[in-house]
Amino acid sequence: MVTYVCIGIVFLFASIRIALYYVRAKRTPEPRELEQTLYTILKQARRDSR
Repeated sequence: MVTYVCIGIVFLFASIRIALYYVRAKRTPEPRELEQTLYTILKQARRDSR
């Protein structure tokens, strides 16, 4: 009986972790968006250093 409870807890934990992984994966920016953000930051840093 205790074994089934442990297996249930592990299954629940794994399900939560998988769900969180997919939620975070959907929010990941595209490489093009990352490049644009980096370019904007670098451009702003050059203006501030003058």
